[in-house]
Amino acid sequence: MRFRSNNSGGAHPPLEGEGEVRRVGKGAQRRAHVFLLGAATWARRLRGFAHPTIAATIVGATVLTTAIGGAVWVNSFGPAPTLADMSLSTQVVDRNNKLLRAYATPDGRWRLPVTASDVDPRFVEMLLAYEDRRFRTHRGVDPLAMARAAWQWAGNAHVVSGGSTLTMQVARLLEPRTESTINAKLHQIVRAIELE
Repeated sequence: MRFRSNNSGGAHPPLEGEGEVRRVGKGAQRRAHVFLLGAATWARRLRGFAHPTIAATIVGATVLTTAIGGAVWVNSFGPAPTLADMSLSTQVVDRNNKLLRAYATPDGRWRLPVTASDVDPRFVEMLLAYEDRRFRTHRGVDPLAMARAAWQWAGNAHVVSGGSTLTMQVARLLEPRTESTINAKLHQIVRAIELE
């Protein structure tokens, strides 16, 4: 393959041998050949989609099918459970309503009713800083944390850190699951968005 240099008086200084015929090395020749073959192959593949209406119809049908399938899947979950549906720990209190003893629920958990004013604000800030730094900016799911956790999982072949938000953890506690699958994680994501 041969190229002829053209000194058009541009901003670049003239190269040595400018205006002469130069030979291109075999490596560059092979790369150009592979690139042109790849472009020709893709052009043949896309020839059937030359008409924009056909391509738009295929894309639209795919998006519509995915949306309907997703809606049916989410609808199959039923209504989200509320805290009113959860059993609370039995409590023994004194005459001044001070807690003396509490008992675990039948499923072995401790659930005591509290309000935000009952909890030390420093504890809430510490919890948010440690568990979910972007709690006040996301709507139940933190895409950055999910992407980080997925990247670490893919790179290390095991879970390094979780991507769950506090809302997703609440969703997991409201509907406990024994399996740890992608389907269970997607279920948590849907419930977290519903809770927010």
